[in-house]
Amino acid sequence: SQPQSTSTPTLWSKINLTPIFSRSSTEFRGTQIFTILLIVGVFLGLNSFTRESLSADASSVLIEAKILKLVSSIFVSTGLLGSICHVFVMLIFGSMIEHVRGTYALLVYIIQICLISELLTLLVFLSLYYFTFDTVYLEQTVCGFDAMFGAFIMCLTEISPHAIVIPNFKLLTFQYLPFTLVCLVSALHMIGWMPLPQQCLLCCGTWVGWLILRYIAPNVHNAYEKGNDSEEFELQCLFPPMLRFPVRHLANLTYTIFKNVGCCDTSIATHHSRSKGQPRKTGGAAAASLSDNFNDLVLSLHAQQSVTEHTVDGDDDDDTDTFASSVIHKQYDTQDGNDADAKQRQEAKQMIEKRLQQIQKEYNQRILTTTSATTNTAVDAQKTISDDLNK
Repeated sequence: SQPQSTSTPTLWSKINLTPIFSRSSTEFRGTQIFTILLIVGVFLGLNSFTRESLSADASSVLIEAKILKLVSSIFVSTGLLGSICHVFVMLIFGSMIEHVRGTYALLVYIIQICLISELLTLLVFLSLYYFTFDTVYLEQTVCGFDAMFGAFIMCLTEISPHAIVIPNFKLLTFQYLPFTLVCLVSALHMIGWMPLPQQCLLCCGTWVGWLILRYIAPNVHNAYEKGNDSEEFELQCLFPPMLRFPVRHLANLTYTIFKNVGCCDTSIATHHSRSKGQPRKTGGAAAASLSDNFNDLVLSLHAQQSVTEHTVDGDDDDDTDTFASSVIHKQYDTQDGNDADAKQRQEAKQMIEKRLQQIQKEYNQRILTTTSATTNTAVDAQKTISDDLNK
């Protein structure tokens, strides 16, 4: 028997534009909506007045505070060829990503990438102006959708990193395509074939796309989990092996920043569990963790109750101690599924409510004692003052 030839799968074979142009198709609503808006932007960009009114630059946005231009400039490009390319990029890449992630995730992803990339690019131009005092940087117009090509490439890298980019050419996979894109547009800018705004937007879109997919966007395999903490999607893994050592330190710095602002809580827990050789928590493990939190609270209340001296509610304290111990032991004795876990949580809740009632009762008693003592002191003081006046 002849050996069967193995070929690396390619993503381009999955492109199907027919459902996009169908009115009855509801799977690609996001692609249809953005494609229509980009087509409208093509015609708006043909007129010089509308192009100048809707395009964003550093002077109008950062100095004159015309923030709404950040939104309008997403769809209006400064060139006719660029506007037409935006439509085809949205049709091809947008449909592929919407098929995997859904309409809502696609729309949110595009808006985030365009706005953040535009703002970063305008900040770069404003910084260049303050360094060189060349007003040309203040007049450079940007189109936010230029950044989406790099962001779409990054999204395909997350979905299928080992798929080949060019058929029958296995050296270039989607894992290294973002790095190749950044190097290519930088080289084109250096030789004068690509303007600075497009080069800056493509680089920003690629990097911001990785940040959003890594820390913020819903996980592609689990919509209830935030970010993608897989090892193959780490920043250094998107670079050739010889460049991974310096990039690893940059990735650690980025991770620390997002950790401090609270954007990667889920990834933190999974990262620590994996570093210790523990599997990812799913389903029953998450329920067990929730049960452990209840039991920790019960233990804390139990320790607090054993230290506090009660003179009035002695019988209630004994009952509470017995009840707390029974709740704690049931963690190890009950393994009967969801019913047992629900019963355990209900018992823990009842014990906590009982303890809160006891604390409220003690607090009221202390208030009454303090008030009585204060009243007696005030009466004694008034009596002493009256005796002194009579003398």
